[in-house]
Order: sequence, then C-alpha cells, then structure tokens
Amino acid sequence: WAGVALAFLYCNVMTFGGLLMAYLNSCGLTWEVIGLCQGASNFAGLLGTCIFALLQRFLKDVRATALCGICWQFMLLSVSMFGVLMKNPWFIIVGVIPSRIGLWIYVIASTQLFQQTVPEKERGKV
Repeated sequence: WAGVALAFLYCNVMTFGGLLMAYLNSCGLTWEVIGLCQGASNFAGLLGTCIFALLQRFLKDVRATALCGICWQFMLLSVSMFGVLMKNPWFIIVGVIPSRIGLWIYVIASTQLFQQTVPEKERGKV
C-alpha cells in the first residue's frame, strides 16, 4: 500500500507545475515571482532530503520518519487548500513550498521501506 500512497502523492496538483503556475498567473502574480517561488519549492525538496537523514538518525525508525513526512505534507497542503477556497494565492504558495519537505521525506522513507521489506526475488516485478 505504500506504493499506492506514493503514486497518489505524485498525482496531486499542489506542485509548481504548469497548472499551478497558470493559476497563480491568472491571480495576478508575475512570472518572475512565480519563478522565484518555484525555485524556493525546489530548494525545499533538497532540504527535505537533508531533514530525512536527521529525522532518521533521531527516530531510528523508517516508518516513523515516513509518518512525520506525510503528516507535515498534509498539514501544509491543508493551508494551500484554504488558500484555494479563499482565492488567496499567497496561502497556496506558503503551503506548497514547505510541503515539498514532507513529500521528499516520505518518498525517501518509502523507497527505503521497499528496499528493506520486499524480497529480492520480488523486486522489479509489476
């Protein structure tokens, strides 16, 4: 089920992809501001990989680390959804950028779980 959850994470529109960038531009944000926010979002993803290592060292359990990451992402995407309902692009940005930290913590943790729990003869099968 971790794989299904991971697939759903990649299907969300709360990333700085074309759809969100077009929406932010239609709300009046300039392309320069959107580009800076996209860069900050990418940096947050890199930061998530560093935080994963720190959390893993502190918690010593991959499942607990994954849970922390997914809870962080859910909490911040809730802020973004509030921004969508209020039609406030800044709430969306404030939620999406740091949510990438939680996404990458969860992605790395679930990959590590796959590597540790799936028998070698089962790996790579669809």
